[in-house]
Amino acid sequence: MVNRTITRAKGGTGERVVDFADIHVEDLWHVAQWLKDPDKLKDLALAGNKDLAFRCGESILEVWHLCHDLLRHIRET
Repeated sequence: MVNRTITRAKGGTGERVVDFADIHVEDLWHVAQWLKDPDKLKDLALAGNKDLAFRCGESILEVWHLCHDLLRHIRET
């Protein structure tokens, strides 16, 4: 039988086993476009939209954690 799970945050306080079907990859396309365009990024900062900036930061961190979890899983398998 093929393993259809991955351990997230292995060894950490948030360690958990997740089924592949339950993994969500954040869509960071718009964030990447903002980061590539200084004028758009400046407009976002000037608008004072701290909530949007926070959510973008959270999404980037989630994808970063997921990538590290997947890489560790691949190396150990």
